[in-house]
Amino acid sequence: MKNIIITGLTSILMTTATPLVVAQSSTTSQENLIAQYSTSTLHTANFVTRRKSTSGTVKVVERGGKKFLEFENFQTSRGPELLVVLHKDQNPASRISEGNYITLSFLKSFRGTQTYQIPDNVNLEDFKSVAIWCREFNVTFGYATLG
Repeated sequence: MKNIIITGLTSILMTTATPLVVAQSSTTSQENLIAQYSTSTLHTANFVTRRKSTSGTVKVVERGGKKFLEFENFQTSRGPELLVVLHKDQNPASRISEGNYITLSFLKSFRGTQTYQIPDNVNLEDFKSVAIWCREFNVTFGYATLG
């Protein structure tokens, strides 16, 4: 018969034959766990409309050593093949050119809270804005300045 006892961050697996310690709590592991899940906001900006109605807030956050874009109260017009891109210009043009941006992801939803991970190899200092871009028609719906 096996019993699992979980208290705080300590997990102990006990068997009738020999107790086995799976993980032990310590100040260091608790601090690492807190650091892994704590979030620091690096930048906040509001979306502005370029060609199609786009609004809401974007935050650049760091959590667990990874960087993310978090959209809050986000809303944009519907369109085909909408992408979230990081752009080299603070104020990206309606039509953008290859080499001036990188694609993070397809847009998850036309509205609401959503999160996009920024790859580790991306230097955010190289990019001045985040944009919602329609690849099919090469149209920037809206953007937010990052710095």
